[in-house]
Amino acid sequence: RRPVLAGHTRGMRSEYHVERLDPRQIRRIRVEFSTERFDRTPHPDPDVERTIDRAWEARLASNPALFNGRKFRLARCVRVDAATAVLHVGLTDYKTYLGIGNDLEAFLPPGDGARGDPWRRLSRKLGVSGIVHTSDDGMVCLRRSGRVGAYPGLVDVPGGHPEPDAVAARSSSSSAGETSMRGEDVLRECRDSIVEEIHAEVNIPVAHLATPLLLGIVYQGKCLTPTLVYYVKCSLGDAEISRWYEKGPEEAFESTELKFISMASTTTTLGPEFTPAAQGCWEIYQGWKN
Repeated sequence: RRPVLAGHTRGMRSEYHVERLDPRQIRRIRVEFSTERFDRTPHPDPDVERTIDRAWEARLASNPALFNGRKFRLARCVRVDAATAVLHVGLTDYKTYLGIGNDLEAFLPPGDGARGDPWRRLSRKLGVSGIVHTSDDGMVCLRRSGRVGAYPGLVDVPGGHPEPDAVAARSSSSSAGETSMRGEDVLRECRDSIVEEIHAEVNIPVAHLATPLLLGIVYQGKCLTPTLVYYVKCSLGDAEISRWYEKGPEEAFESTELKFISMASTTTTLGPEFTPAAQGCWEIYQGWKN
């Protein structure tokens, strides 16, 4: 097996990598889940590892709305053959993601980027983002509020995180919450979670959303935080979606404004007001469309 290397793009404001999983070529996506093999490796210096807790406490002091929780961790994406990609997934949490991002250089192994896994000490929490394509040929975007933990004030696409606890709750195995989740259950949670996030953030009724199609992965910023990019057709127009949004979505606190981008636009990049995830989603979509 060989690792799939993401192409590098330097956006107008931030760095991100994109990894295309074009469904016309990649016909099989699998997940291998293992906390033993795919969880992060703690830093060998306990003092450095403790900076995660200190950074989290400082974040909580400035933003009490933050809360910790378990998240999936994407260690890597591997191409088994020309038509198959495998996601290696373990567990991490939101506190670790924010804490390591506060002092990233301390967690990157010096001088060994070409050997082993240079990201083994990073959180690599796995997110999901949705390219929601409206019946008016628009892409749904949201301006992030000041109450979110990352990229406040920037414009983003709907998204969030697949939840390990949701997989455990649906499983009949008592140990599923820790080490023995089935890969197909994790992949299903990723797909289901983007539909749930679109509804929670925009208030679009689920009945108007088609089955999500995985197009690729965006790795955001210097932490290379991975986000699965799903394309989701919506049967509603921009005005109808705006009316649903104005009624108040469940997670209304996360955004301050609803925006639409023309999917017919030929521009290949988005401007600096967009998050790295949104920029990467747009780039992946443009590559898939063309």
